[in-house]
Amino acid sequence: MRIGVCIKGVVEDNEGSKWVINTFDEYALEEAVRLKERDEKTEVVVITVGPKDLREMLYAALATKADRVVHVVATEEGMSGFGIAAILKSVVWQEEIDLVLLGKQAVDNASHQIGGLLAGLLDWPQAIDVIELAIEGDEATAHRLAEGGKIEVIRARLPAVIGASKGLNEPRYPSLRGIIAAKKKEIKEITLEELGLAREDLYGIKVERVFAAPEKGVCKFIEGEPGKAAAELVRLLREEAKVI
Repeated sequence: MRIGVCIKGVVEDNEGSKWVINTFDEYALEEAVRLKERDEKTEVVVITVGPKDLREMLYAALATKADRVVHVVATEEGMSGFGIAAILKSVVWQEEIDLVLLGKQAVDNASHQIGGLLAGLLDWPQAIDVIELAIEGDEATAHRLAEGGKIEVIRARLPAVIGASKGLNEPRYPSLRGIIAAKKKEIKEITLEELGLAREDLYGIKVERVFAAPEKGVCKFIEGEPGKAAAELVRLLREEAKVI
């Protein structure tokens, strides 16, 4: 079986100088590696779309025992969710993937779109928000979180798309030795043109800036009698917060 793990690079700092694997994609990658450890014939192929400077992040992915990487070199800025899914579909077909694992959503834009869009484009069954997964032969059994805190059990024939959620597993962290060894593995860089995709069909949204949320301010407690406390609250809102 060949498993394709779709990972997204997210910015770890305000300067955008360090890219790390999207948190939910880490669960997907770990699950793929665990499936490989149960069956040595399984191959884990990491697939990513993003700028050229993702090498360190990709070495970290390879250090977790993934076999190789396919990196579609393209900026995601302004690219629609449909565009990302269309790129991933092309790579999945090209690589003859049997099972796609990815995070249920990205932690930066939290669109929760890619898994469903990719499954639709591939015309494959899907299960998103998965917290338990079993593969037996060509059948996947997935337990997913449903509304109201209920657990939904989905059985699907492979090939299929699985969106990992927190609780599926505990991701391992790559060791220094593993990262050094990972630099000997293949990172195949391809372009949109090589996939036969028209750039204008993949874009439409412009991202002007990406930055970390500001730290929360200090919480101020007002003590005393209710009437006096209310008066003090109004004064603070007017004179310090300047919101009234």
